[in-house]
Amino acid sequence: MRTSLDETSSRVIEGTTDGVDLLLPATYDIVWSIVAVGSIVLALVLAIVALERWRHRREDAGSAVVGALVILCVPVVGPLAYLYATRRPRTTAGTTPAP
Repeated sequence: MRTSLDETSSRVIEGTTDGVDLLLPATYDIVWSIVAVGSIVLALVLAIVALERWRHRREDAGSAVVGALVILCVPVVGPLAYLYATRRPRTTAGTTPAP
């Protein structure tokens, strides 16, 4: 004679759980897919912007190579660090930046 525990475990193995969904809801998959794609897009956009600024910047060869390696090898933090380190000084209206 089978017990109820044996019946339940055999139905779970066979995939017939009478209305119980053993898979994660679709919302979970959609949210994490959006997060993953968003992260990849953010990393690409930051890298493209940083490389574009790097290309127009006048630097010596050593620092140029280091800048490019940081941008390309460290996905999100590298471009952010490069953009922060090479940012232009802020000027207020009617004043000139200090030399």
